[in-house]
Amino acid sequence: FNATAPNPVIAWGGHISTRYDWGIGNSAIAISGSPFHMRLLELDGSGGNQDRSLSSSAAVFPAIITIVKDSQPNTGWPFSFTATGQPGLASFILDDDGLPLVGYPNSHTFTNLAYFGSVNAVVVTESIDGSIFSLGDVLCTSDPHGGSGTNNNTVSLADGNVSITLEEGEIVSCTFVNLITGPTASDAYISGRVTTSAGRAISQAMISVTRPSNGEVRRVYTGTFGYYKVAGLPVGETYLVTVAARRFTFYPAYTLVNLSDNIEGSNFTALP
Repeated sequence: FNATAPNPVIAWGGHISTRYDWGIGNSAIAISGSPFHMRLLELDGSGGNQDRSLSSSAAVFPAIITIVKDSQPNTGWPFSFTATGQPGLASFILDDDGLPLVGYPNSHTFTNLAYFGSVNAVVVTESIDGSIFSLGDVLCTSDPHGGSGTNNNTVSLADGNVSITLEEGEIVSCTFVNLITGPTASDAYISGRVTTSAGRAISQAMISVTRPSNGEVRRVYTGTFGYYKVAGLPVGETYLVTVAARRFTFYPAYTLVNLSDNIEGSNFTALP
């Protein structure tokens, strides 16, 4: 070709194939050495032999892990998780149905996981209050995504976790199934007040009280002076109490109440 401008720019691109598109053994990660090259031999009879190479070890097909929450019966109760074993992992909170008042989803996904094998196993652990919930099962599925299809997931119900050994490109989904535990007895009430950060009452704030044993949700609204009361709650359980009000943000927007007798002073304060 003949350049028609004094300072021409030549641009080109390369495609690194994935095994999901081309099949196992036919992708970039199946080639040893440093096979990916772009080379300029000469331009206008000069320029030398300029080579740009990429090691095959730099072409990584990352894995994906998704953790799903399923409590039986359904509940908006927040469940805390930790994830360890690789860079980029962090703690997270899920609930069974993603109630908007609590604001937690029912699943969490980690992407771009680029470390594989047993020495880089990802351990996901759920923190459980045994007086309220038990861990009934952890159900895992694995999509090899073009790989060999080995499913290396070890569940420990006693420790409340699953250890996941990843392969390149693998997609793993694990569902933590929780069951309600604990008896109920006589009734009591929970009461409190909702205010601004300056101490002014917030009326018509919605208070939701979730009973974990059957997923029942009781809702009331605060009065003119910001007070609320939810009565007729069986004792012997821990309840999830959440707050929501238009034009106000609360953090935290929930509290956990272990109800053994009447509870007063379960208050909420809006952020400034």
